[in-house]
Amino acid sequence: MNRKQILILNLILHSLVVILGSIAIAIQFKTTSTNNSVSMGGWHVFRFFTNDGNIFCMVVSLITIIHIIYSLVKGIDVLPKWIYILNLMSAVSGLLIFFTVLFVLWPTLGPRLFVGYLMVVLHVVNPILVSISFLFTMHKDTKIKEGLYGMVPMLVYGIPVLSLIISKVWTGNLIPYPFLKVYDNPWWGTMLMMIGMLSFCSILGIILTRITKRTHLLEASKKKLLITLISLGICLLSVTTLVVVLNIMY
Repeated sequence: MNRKQILILNLILHSLVVILGSIAIAIQFKTTSTNNSVSMGGWHVFRFFTNDGNIFCMVVSLITIIHIIYSLVKGIDVLPKWIYILNLMSAVSGLLIFFTVLFVLWPTLGPRLFVGYLMVVLHVVNPILVSISFLFTMHKDTKIKEGLYGMVPMLVYGIPVLSLIISKVWTGNLIPYPFLKVYDNPWWGTMLMMIGMLSFCSILGIILTRITKRTHLLEASKKKLLITLISLGICLLSVTTLVVVLNIMY
């Protein structure tokens, strides 16, 4: 693929993120269901990093779309570094959502987190789309410390949310996730979880900036790209099978 074709592929992936995510967030915002008398719709949508992270990914995708269209019109085939950094933060946010739901929330809240359009798009599809877009269509020579930008969205969410919980403005079922119930769980448990998530974001951001040269459709050798695509295909097939089975069962 040449640079122009890669830009067009990137445009398609980000357009899907915006379209699918907007529908899912709109559904979530208008929901009238409750969880033990606490609404799951309206402003309550913003209590959850799943929603906030997806909204951030959609905003980044929209910015990227605008810049890609501008680049195509002007005949520019390379995106600036700040677009790359934004997409890095978006990919890290998406993967954090996916892995947190899969390995932390599913064991405690059950498999329904992967059932239905809203859950599938916000927990699986959009996180995978922004990750694929970053891995295969973006690459810049970066310093290792620039990978630390990956933890910015989590910090922006975590600091005010923890402040609201510690000050008891949010109590009971207003607390968005079980591991954030600092007055019900050992304080060190919550701290370990938050430190773990921030560390995960930092390490993941560094890893992503290091491997894009191996996965970028223009930069990667055919052998490395083939191995990466096969590995990714196996992972996507496994996730798709899991999601389909859960949606049939529930």
